[in-house]
Parts: sequence; structure tokens; C-alpha cells
Amino acid sequence: LRRTLMPRMRGYRGPGRGRRPLGKIATAVFVIIAAPVVADYVNGWMKAEGDCRLVRVIDGDTIAMTCAEASQTRLRLSGIDTPELRGGCWQERLLAARASLFLRWKLYRAGQVEVMLSGETDRYDRGLGRLLLDGRAASGHLLDAGLARPYLRGDRPWCDQLKGVPA
Repeated sequence: LRRTLMPRMRGYRGPGRGRRPLGKIATAVFVIIAAPVVADYVNGWMKAEGDCRLVRVIDGDTIAMTCAEASQTRLRLSGIDTPELRGGCWQERLLAARASLFLRWKLYRAGQVEVMLSGETDRYDRGLGRLLLDGRAASGHLLDAGLARPYLRGDRPWCDQLKGVPA
């Protein structure tokens, strides 16, 4: 005899066996966050020339790299200033995200990536130097795109500049 307490529904898997949307969302978020980091790493190892290799883009003017003589270190692109991802206003944060994505895209499109260290460091103990993409400085690409400004000591905050506050 067949006992039926509840009619069988098509696609019903029983209690707790349904779809787990939070698991899919967590997986999607992980992929969105991890994919650029993995892509930076692979891209840097494949295209780099010399002793230093790119590991990842931190923001528009800072990259993480590994060099033969040192463990992982950070390189600050000399001569430019880009907005900060943790900036004081939403306009600065948005422009900072655009700058880092732009640099990541330029690195992806470049056939050859070269790191040139100056031997100096900044106040945050990051190495200063240049990043050449197919022979042209990455800082020039960022300046041309309007995502960076020439670095000057005592520059006014990005939020003031973006909101049009006079100096």
C-alpha cells in the first residue's frame, strides 16, 4: 500500500533541500573580488621583464610587486597623484575606482610591462618608480585620461577639486 500524507509536488525536494540563494550570492561576490586579483597576478607574471613582477593593482598610483632582491613590496608611481579609494567624498571614491580599473585594463592590454625603481621611498615606505607599459609610462596614460594629476607637495584635497572649490 502506498501511504500519501501530502501530495507529491513536482520539483519539491523536502525541507531544507531547496535552492540556496545566499550560497550563490556569496560565490558571485567571491568571484567578483578574487577575479581581478588573480588576473593581476597572472598578467604580471606573463608580461613582466626584469627582476620585478607585478602582483596586483592596489589603486591608481600604487601596485604590489615582487622583486628578486626583496619579498613583496609596494611601488608608488612617481610624478602623479590619483584619488584615494577611501577618499573623503563619493566623487573621489568613484574616480579612484575608475583610476584603478583603468590601470588594470592598461596592464591587461599591454604586451610588455617593465618596472623601473628609483631607489627612493615615500613617507609610507613604498618604493618610488615608474611602470612602463609597452615602453610608455603608466602615469602618462592616467594623466591623459584625466584620472590623475601631477604630484605636488601640499596639494589640495581631491574632494575640493572635484566640487570646484577654489584654491
